[in-house]
Amino acid sequence: MKKKTYVKFRYRESNNKLKIGILAGVGALLILLLAMIAFGQLADPQTYIKQAESDTYTKYFFTREECRYIFPEGSCVVDDKYCDLNSYDYQVIELEPHEKYCKAGTIVYTKPAENNKPVIVAKPTDGKCEFIVNEGETVQLQPEGYDPDPEIGPAGKLVWTFYPPFDNKGVWKTSKGDAGITESKIKLSDGELYDLRTFCVEVLSTNDAPRLSPLDDIN
Repeated sequence: MKKKTYVKFRYRESNNKLKIGILAGVGALLILLLAMIAFGQLADPQTYIKQAESDTYTKYFFTREECRYIFPEGSCVVDDKYCDLNSYDYQVIELEPHEKYCKAGTIVYTKPAENNKPVIVAKPTDGKCEFIVNEGETVQLQPEGYDPDPEIGPAGKLVWTFYPPFDNKGVWKTSKGDAGITESKIKLSDGELYDLRTFCVEVLSTNDAPRLSPLDDIN
């Protein structure tokens, strides 16, 4: 009888140890899951982003160091999209605690500066050519233009380009046979973008009617 009692007692003890082991394993798993969530491994990225009430261009999100827990390196989620932090012009205004092991910066996004093309000032012509000259006269271009954002784009001054029949200084000396309407172009560039305009020159013929010489002048 003692042997049977002893065996039964050992069985109950083993069963209790098994239950305790299972409970301990489940508890350890829960602790591991909580730890992973605390470090952002299983956290929903959207829970760490909120829209600021004062400025629609202000976002709250992880710092670069904390992003690495749940996002690709060097990026965060903004408006449900992955964004490369290096592609934005941003300024950190303040840091504040946000969730465990995380800090969020208040980031003000500004629109990247865009280079706009220079502008050639065109004068109204009422449908006529910009220049009307006689054969043999010289046309000198003196165009006007400006750069709307000189601080943006390649360094250097604006460059004018003249097209034939004008030379590189914007000069065309007409001659006999140039009568008619001639089209040309002019370009203003800031080194990256440019404005291109087409204009015309009307050259009037200077061909005079033939004259009869006096009869006594004819040999």
